[in-house]
Amino acid sequence: MVARAYQPSGKSAPGALLKLAVWVVVAGVVVGVGEAFIGKYVISLLLVFPLLVGLGAGAAANRSVASGKVRAPGSAALLACLGALLGQAAVHYVEYQLWRNDVLSAMRSETETALADPATSDEERAEMAQSKPEEQLDSFMTIKYGRGGLLGYLELAAEAGVSISRAGHSSSEESKPTLTGVGVYVLWGLEFMLAAGVAFFMAFGRAKQPFCEICGTWYERTVAIAVGNGQKEPVKNLIKTVDAADWASMLAPATLGTPTKGLSSVVLVERCATCEEHEPLLSVKVIKESGKGKAQTTDRYKTLIRADEMRTIGKILGEQAAAEQAAAESQAAIAASAPEPTKDGFAPPSE
Repeated sequence: MVARAYQPSGKSAPGALLKLAVWVVVAGVVVGVGEAFIGKYVISLLLVFPLLVGLGAGAAANRSVASGKVRAPGSAALLACLGALLGQAAVHYVEYQLWRNDVLSAMRSETETALADPATSDEERAEMAQSKPEEQLDSFMTIKYGRGGLLGYLELAAEAGVSISRAGHSSSEESKPTLTGVGVYVLWGLEFMLAAGVAFFMAFGRAKQPFCEICGTWYERTVAIAVGNGQKEPVKNLIKTVDAADWASMLAPATLGTPTKGLSSVVLVERCATCEEHEPLLSVKVIKESGKGKAQTTDRYKTLIRADEMRTIGKILGEQAAAEQAAAESQAAIAASAPEPTKDGFAPPSE
């Protein structure tokens, strides 16, 4: 049997992709705005905050994918990526607005101080009254950097540099290395890539989850049908029985072997919880436990199986369970019929 990987249908509920786009953009921008304020007034953690932007957009995408039954991994991932990129862009835009407000506030304060100074001439007062701080700032940025607005601010920020340790929010910046110019642009590029990458892979992985096209629901049941030895050779033989669709051999103790301490194999089946006519996803995993109580799970094999093959597996499991129960009852009967020991030996059978 050739392994058949699960392939998402690419479908989704009506309007689900639009809702997905809205949610990821909102989540990305909200986290991005929060990052900008925290970075300015509390602390900036360089690549940690872009990671949070990506996680925010990715989490919103996952929720929307699940509720909207989106089985289009590429579309979901690209929309999540868009939300993260907009969120990271919001960081720079809010930082620009905060910087602009601070500069304008300082300019207005200087103007008020000058107007209150008796040494200021009437001509200077008239000129100050007619001047607009916004226009003066934009004119300065255009002359200095060739452009105003957000783009001019980004050039100013790149020229000022970014502290490696706390992104420019240290009390001893002069003694710490900083990135300037091209280095700052490279850092910003990495932040955009990190945010987008996290959101992309989160949404892509969620939309690839198995879905029952018959019932219109995600696979919600995961059942372990067998546990065996996790060593290389037993796992290899186990996979051969799956390849051959030899379900009786797959579930036989001789094939599975005995799990060893800290290393075992497990055969799992992911399936729809509603109907029996779908194609379950069978996987062979190896679980390696560390000394600290943590376990590492590795996928060794995955394939879709037909509904009738799943019924065959269920029948074999039922027969095994019945045989084990019969053996247990037989052992119990033998134990019950054995003579009870006395002080001098076994008591004679009762008549």
